[in-house]
Amino acid sequence: MNSLPSSNPVTEWLIFLVILVPICLVLAGFVVWLTVIRPKRKKSRKKHHHDGRTNPTLARTNGLPPKRDPNMPPHGL
Repeated sequence: MNSLPSSNPVTEWLIFLVILVPICLVLAGFVVWLTVIRPKRKKSRKKHHHDGRTNPTLARTNGLPPKRDPNMPPHGL
């Protein structure tokens, strides 16, 4: 006796559909997740805010610093 099922066209189509339907459902779920459920990401540029943390200009500090005493060693020595 043959243990394999008979090759009936209806049986072959049923096996094909049993394999194809779950694959289509997974793909459809992925497409729905991709387009609807997943949060949309906006491309944003970093905004540079100038908050005055740079070195002040001479105009902001009321001009040049006082002259250094020639007998004093340079700063950092």
